[in-house]
Amino acid sequence: MKLIQKELEAMKFEMVDSGMKIQYVPDKAGLAACSEFGREIGRAIGG
Repeated sequence: MKLIQKELEAMKFEMVDSGMKIQYVPDKAGLAACSEFGREIGRAIGG
């Protein structure tokens, strides 16, 4: 993830967030964090 983020920043992409890291099967808190992250991305692209 960090490599991709560095490449996107080098291309002057505006980053919504620094990203998130969930390994394997997320618990309830992880799923909630993923849902909120998706909402943030949606708001950033105008949805």
